[in-house]
Amino acid sequence: MSEQHDANEGPGLGSPVDQLWLEAAGRVQSDDDIDVQIEARGLIVAEMGDVTAADRWQALSAGTTIQIMLRSGQVISGSLRRRSDNHLMLDNAGWRFVVPTHSIAAVTDLPRVLHDASAESKPTIDGSRRELRSALGRRVTVWCANHEIHGVLTWVGRDHISLADGTGSSTCIWSAVDAVRMEATDGVVEVGD
Repeated sequence: MSEQHDANEGPGLGSPVDQLWLEAAGRVQSDDDIDVQIEARGLIVAEMGDVTAADRWQALSAGTTIQIMLRSGQVISGSLRRRSDNHLMLDNAGWRFVVPTHSIAAVTDLPRVLHDASAESKPTIDGSRRELRSALGRRVTVWCANHEIHGVLTWVGRDHISLADGTGSSTCIWSAVDAVRMEATDGVVEVGD
């Protein structure tokens, strides 16, 4: 016996057997989609584990407005001037902030990025020391160990900075510095590291 099909109905689509095949094919496709989603999620989670905060703030564009909460609880906001693996630099209302990454507790609105394995082989240039050296002789404020130290910047060493306040000097170990605030004066000759 031969099957007859209506011209508007696809060949054999009306039969219960064909409908079962379509349903089975849909379930197999759905199972495949779920497997692909699970695998993709696993890859994303694994990739996330390799991404550092520095990878994420390296993706920020200069001029982006961000807010940083320091370990001390102080909040600094401003326009991103420069970023590296070891510091962020912000400008805000005539002030420039150099914020060592070890003092950052939180940063607002970092973009999501993939880990760049090639970045591990790139040398890090410490522009924060260069920026600080350009401020030698100027009044600065250093947030260190939950205290503000005011004075004239007199020394920028490899792991410390010194300020004089007229009665003496203070030397702050860089790993304890949360931020340095100085007037933002562009065009100052920068001294290299």
